[in-house]
Amino acid sequence: LAAALRKIVAEDPFFELVRPILACTTVHPGHHTDVVVDMSMHKKAFEPPESGRAVRVLLYCTNLQDDKWGKHHWPAASDLLVNHRPVELVQQCRDGRNRNKALLERPADVLGLLMPHSGNNLRFAAVPCAVTSEWVFGLYLVEERTTKEMLQVVRKRPLERCIAGIKEIFGDGEVVFSDMTVKLRDPISFARIRIPAKGANCNHVQSFDAEGYFDFQRKAKNAKWQCFVCQRPVPAEKLEIDSWFVNVLEATANQPEVDEVEYFADGTWKAKLEDDSPSSSGAQTPVPEPSRPVRPAEDELVVEAPPLKRRRSLPEATFSRPPIPPSADYVDLLSDDES
Repeated sequence: LAAALRKIVAEDPFFELVRPILACTTVHPGHHTDVVVDMSMHKKAFEPPESGRAVRVLLYCTNLQDDKWGKHHWPAASDLLVNHRPVELVQQCRDGRNRNKALLERPADVLGLLMPHSGNNLRFAAVPCAVTSEWVFGLYLVEERTTKEMLQVVRKRPLERCIAGIKEIFGDGEVVFSDMTVKLRDPISFARIRIPAKGANCNHVQSFDAEGYFDFQRKAKNAKWQCFVCQRPVPAEKLEIDSWFVNVLEATANQPEVDEVEYFADGTWKAKLEDDSPSSSGAQTPVPEPSRPVRPAEDELVVEAPPLKRRRSLPEATFSRPPIPPSADYVDLLSDDES
């Protein structure tokens, strides 16, 4: 059991195992769900290593009969106390009922709670109904690998293989692709890609930033070691730097306005600007000047346009005073005659 748990620690890409502090402790199903361990820490465990890396004391846990065997994970509704101080655990089923499968469970760092040259009390508890099989946990002293160190061991995909992958996407030419483009910005951070990478089994041309990928897996709660483009599994040892994409970024380093390029079946490419239309050939088309009226020469024949036809106007309406019948009596108010 100790060797199996130590293998989990050794395969953690972010840490390098120094030595075990508490090699293995077993939690049995149905009972002993509250485990108390008293131990003492040597002062050397708190001294910075010669490598200059950060030191951690991590508590790892796993299930012996679970489908997640070989990976770190916690029992449901687990609690951890170090020297009577609670430690927040990153676990999928915190309340013992609802499980957040998108959350990546991580080991607990307890270095800040331990005391040198004195007794340390570690108490691990879980709900009895959640412990249906044997669990093991151990405490290990590790050194944290930096992202720069992790990038130094990433393999580089040869340019010939990158171009061959592009040709495979286009096929035998029977299918015509109108617009095949890749973006020069990372799909997660939206910053310009510095170190283009993808998984060894990824077939797409689009890359993501390798440094941002490692930082995301180190800090994000929903980290899954999956490709940002196709969601295929990409563990640290399967990450590759794309040589073709490196050439594109180097050629457009002085063109910050270029965020996207179009690539072709032979591996060539061209910058794609925002004002480019889909049918554009890539060259900037000059904008024609507005036309101006030209005065014809005297000896040139000038053809006059026929006169426009006017609409027929309606006759003007005439208004006349209606005649007064002769038998009608009326009074002229303007007359001076009183009769």
